[in-house]
Amino acid sequence: MIDLEAGVGYGRLAGEDFLNNYWETSLIPADVRILLSPFNLKSVSPYGYAGIGYLKWEVTDKPVSISPAPSKADGADLYSPIGMGIEMQLSNSLLLDISGGYNYVFSDDINFYNNKDSRTSGANDGFGI
Repeated sequence: MIDLEAGVGYGRLAGEDFLNNYWETSLIPADVRILLSPFNLKSVSPYGYAGIGYLKWEVTDKPVSISPAPSKADGADLYSPIGMGIEMQLSNSLLLDISGGYNYVFSDDINFYNNKDSRTSGANDGFGI
């Protein structure tokens, strides 16, 4: 079975720079995904997904480490989510959805540190009822 899904969210990306100083970025992602479900069982349905999205971001706490290349404090870029999950039927009107994935961002600026050679990416997990 093939499905199409659209979503919008809010998140934060945070960490420590090379000098152990905290940095944080506020994220607003919106994406469209194609979901492939190889089995359409009544109680359990595993699936995989891939898509394309638009990510609006703003660095709210800048790192102290100096970026090797010029970097922006805010912007918007494309990103590509890919992952897998499983839906489990808990009752006739209730599903449990557990998922995990990877997001590749077509920019290296979202942490205010641009090393010229790579892009930002990261793992995600999800839990929904």
